Amino acid sequence: MKKKITKIILAVCLVVAGLPLFAIGARANDDANTNSEMMISVDNYFDYRNAKLMLLVWGAAMLGTFLLDLCLWGISYPDKRRWGDSLSQAHFYKWQSTKQFYTRRYIMRTSIRNILSAIIIMSVLLCNAMAIEKENIKINSAAEELIVDFLDAYSTSLVELTPLDYSDFFWDTESTTVFALLTDYRIEYDSLWDSRYSNISIDPEFSNISAVDDEIVADVKLSYEANIWHDGKSEKTLGVIDFTFTLKASDDNWKISAITREGDEEWIEDAKTSSAKKTGTTVVSELKRLLNEELAKAKALPHTKMLYGTPIDPKETQVLNTSVEDTKASSMRNALIVAYDANKAVNYSDCYALTENSLFYVADKDCTNFVSQCVWAGYGGWVNGDETANAQNIAAHYRMYHHNNSDWYTTSWFAHKNGGSSPWESATSHGNFALGNTGSGLGPFGLGSTTAVLYSNYDASSIQRGDVVQLGRSANDIRHSVIVRTAGSSFENIFVNSHNSKHYNYPLSKYFETYSYIRVIHYRPAFFAN
Repeated sequence: MKKKITKIILAVCLVVAGLPLFAIGARANDDANTNSEMMISVDNYFDYRNAKLMLLVWGAAMLGTFLLDLCLWGISYPDKRRWGDSLSQAHFYKWQSTKQFYTRRYIMRTSIRNILSAIIIMSVLLCNAMAIEKENIKINSAAEELIVDFLDAYSTSLVELTPLDYSDFFWDTESTTVFALLTDYRIEYDSLWDSRYSNISIDPEFSNISAVDDEIVADVKLSYEANIWHDGKSEKTLGVIDFTFTLKASDDNWKISAITREGDEEWIEDAKTSSAKKTGTTVVSELKRLLNEELAKAKALPHTKMLYGTPIDPKETQVLNTSVEDTKASSMRNALIVAYDANKAVNYSDCYALTENSLFYVADKDCTNFVSQCVWAGYGGWVNGDETANAQNIAAHYRMYHHNNSDWYTTSWFAHKNGGSSPWESATSHGNFALGNTGSGLGPFGLGSTTAVLYSNYDASSIQRGDVVQLGRSANDIRHSVIVRTAGSSFENIFVNSHNSKHYNYPLSKYFETYSYIRVIHYRPAFFAN
C-alpha cells in the first residue's frame, strides 16, 4: 500500500514538473492551428529566463529532497549510526535495525513534506511565468494595434496626397526621419502627376512579432488593393510591400523607433554612400539634398501628357524579316528560332506578380529574376497549369541558354530552384545580354538602345505589351526591371507588373519618383537549343 502511495506521489511530481513544457507546447500548437492576423512566437508567450529559474529551483528542490532523505536514513539510528559512517554502512544498519518500520514511516513523511514543498515552489513560479505570458500578450497586442493604426493613417495620406502627422506614431530617430522624408517626397511627386489612390483597402499580415530586450520587432506584409487615377482614368492595382517595425516604450507609451519599407533601400544606400564621401554630413542631410535635386528636376519637366517626339534608336522599329532569319538559321542548324509571345509573358507575370514561383529561387533583389521568368514564359518555357512539365523544362534548361564554360555565370541565361546566372537576375546584365545578342546567339534577343535616356526624351507610345522597361538614375546606371502589362499613349497610361516591391497593374510613371532614366527591350524571335 505504501509503495502505491509513493508511486502516486512520484507520478504527481512528474506531472507538475512537466507543466511548463506542456504550457509551451499547448500554446505553440494553438498558434499553429489558429488563422489569426498576428502570429506570436513561443518565446513571447513564455519568458525563458523565468523558465530557466523555475527549472533550476525545481531541480535543486528535488536534489535537496534526495540528499535530505539520505541524511535522515543515517541519523535515524542514533544507537548505531555515526556521522562518519559511509552510505553503505547506513544501508546495512537500516535493514538490520529493529526500528525499521518507524524509520521507513519517518522517511515517508519527510519525503512527502519535501515533495510538497517542491510542488508549491513549482506552482508559484509557474503562476509567475503565466502572468508574464499574459503581460507579453498584452504588450504585443498594443504593438499590433499601433502598427495597424499607423498603416491606416499612412494609406489615407496616399489617398489625400497630404503629409502624415507622424508625432503620434514615431519617436524622433534617424530611421523614422528617413521614412518620413521619403514618404513626403513621394506624395509631392505624385501630386505633380495628379496620381492618387482611391478606394484603397489594406490587409496587414504579421509574419513575425517578438520581444527583444526592451523592444518589440514586427515584420509585416502589407497587401493592398486600390483604384489609382491617372490622366482622368481609374485602374485597379494590387501590391504587397514588406515592412519591419521596431517599437520602444516610454512610460508605457509605445511608439515606432525604427521602420524599413521595401523599395526605400536604394535611396538610403545612395545617401549613406554620399555621406561617407563628405565630411560634416549625415545620412539625413544627404537624403534631403538628393530628394530636393530629384524634385527640382521633375518640376522642370511637363507632367500633363508624356508624349515626346524625340527620335529614338532606329533599331527600335526594326523587325526581323524572313531572309535574315533564314541566314541566321543556316549558321545555327542545331538551334530553333522561337517567336516571343508577349501574351504568354504577361499572363505569367499576372500569375506571379504578387507571389513567387516555387520552382525558381527568390533573389534578394528579385525584380530581374521575375522579369526573366516572364521572358522565359514568353519564349515557350512555361506551360500554364502543368507544374510537372514546368519542373522538367527548368531542369532541362528548356528555352534557356546554359553552357559549362568557365564564364557561364556571366554569359549564360538560365535559372532553377537554387539560383541563376547574372544575365538572369541582374538588371544591367540582363539588358546587355538581350540587347547585345544581335539575334545570332542563343538566348533572348531584344531590340533597343543599350544606353538609358531621360524618360522625358522617350516616346512612351512606342512601348509595347510584353516589353521590359529598365530604370536607373543615369544613362549607364540601370537598377530595376519591370514588364509591361498594358501599353498606352503616355507613361501615365502604361501599367506594369513587378517584384521588389510586388506590384500588379502598377503605373509606370510612379517609378519615375525614384528613377528618371529608362531603356526598353522589345523581345524578338530568338534561337534556342531546345
